[in-house]
Amino acid sequence: MKQVRLQSWANHPPFPQVPLACYWRAELPGQLAHAQRITIAGTRGRVEVEIPFNAPPDRPCRIFVEDSPPGAVPDRHTIEFETCDQYTIQGDRFSEAALNGTAAPYPLEDSVKNMRVIDALFRSGASGTWQNI
Repeated sequence: MKQVRLQSWANHPPFPQVPLACYWRAELPGQLAHAQRITIAGTRGRVEVEIPFNAPPDRPCRIFVEDSPPGAVPDRHTIEFETCDQYTIQGDRFSEAALNGTAAPYPLEDSVKNMRVIDALFRSGASGTWQNI
């Protein structure tokens, strides 16, 4: 399977209250699921997500945060999340909503947005060019 790389540079913050430039990159190396990484680098530090897409059900997930300005000694700390099976939780929440007649915990619109990103990844891989989403 071919490696897929998705990256972006934004000079405008996605949230008005966050005044920083941001670069993020995700690499999906095919069958090497445990080698996944996302790095988000901004003007005030960076965040690295160790296994962003398919969290392992047998060990905690970790996020590494460096919140130091350029030129400073990096102040790196780790945020660790409890071990869980995200797919079981997602199925349980959906089942609860269906059985109780309540709204799903994730709206259908989120799924449509995810598909737009996935479609753009395939177009980018086929054309070798940036794709607008």
